Amino acid sequence: EQGMAEGALLLRTNDPDEPEVRIDLVAVGAPNTPPVACAGVSEIRHQNGDREVPADPAMPTARPADRVFLTAHPEPTCSADPEGGALEYAWTLVSKPPVSGARLTNAQNGPAPGGAEQPPYFDVDAIGRYEIELVVTDPEGAASMPATLVVDAVPKDDITVELSWRAAADLDLHLLAPGGAPFCDPLDCFWDICLGTSAGVPALDWGPDQNSDGKLDPDTMENTDPILVFDNVGNTILPGTTDVRLENIRVPVAPLGTYRVAVHYFEDKGVATPDFEARVKLVYKGTVLLDETRTFARDEVGVFWTAGQVDIATGQAQPLGTLGTYPAGVNYTGPVPCP
Repeated sequence: EQGMAEGALLLRTNDPDEPEVRIDLVAVGAPNTPPVACAGVSEIRHQNGDREVPADPAMPTARPADRVFLTAHPEPTCSADPEGGALEYAWTLVSKPPVSGARLTNAQNGPAPGGAEQPPYFDVDAIGRYEIELVVTDPEGAASMPATLVVDAVPKDDITVELSWRAAADLDLHLLAPGGAPFCDPLDCFWDICLGTSAGVPALDWGPDQNSDGKLDPDTMENTDPILVFDNVGNTILPGTTDVRLENIRVPVAPLGTYRVAVHYFEDKGVATPDFEARVKLVYKGTVLLDETRTFARDEVGVFWTAGQVDIATGQAQPLGTLGTYPAGVNYTGPVPCP
């Protein structure tokens, strides 16, 4: 403990001239050394239940619908008190994408390696960067400098598209494979058509599964079919936000060709919903190639906005901005009715 302490040592001797000897003692405690914090990712749990341990806990990447578990001990010597005391932990989600509702759970937990505490975690919802800070405090109240951890959720799948908007309006995100036509086409992924759960509509099949170099290696094959990651069912507001709606589709390994991304204003869920902005992002192998916005007017229910396209062979993207109209409120579950 830091500070000064005084005392004395009294010695009794058999020396008749000096039967007692007093030795004054002064002790100066060493100053308390603040702990040092380290932050990393211990595990990423994917939407399908698979678990991934990052190769570098300090430089992880994730994708929407992942659950990211944090650790204060990416290395055994990290986040320790030099004096050996027990630490208190304080995690903070400092920044996240503007449309994200991500929140930290178990933000006061470490835990120590092998401990029984539940680890802190957050759920990735939107494409973009998440920045987390950790501060640890020792029993003397000394706090560490913040340790910063950056988690980039920019998927490395061949294609990931995200739609976000802030209005009581029912929008549907569409991803059309090469040659696909809007609605009732197995090359158009949207709504539960993409899930293959609509009556009479088979699951979408965009080609044989393969790995990233095009070979059919059973041990490394990835899905070439589209995956509806988030579907805004019932005009649901994204948890953690006050007004954001979000949809997301990805294709792990996309067969060659040109893919289009579009948005259909299906239905007005509000009472005369005012004009609102919809934003579409297209990510190709970890790079955002398209980031397009359009303002929908309250009387544009039924408008079909083709925001852009990407050529998988070249990685070249092109904004389009073309408009069409499909009847609003029609239950497009196929095979009829179809436009």
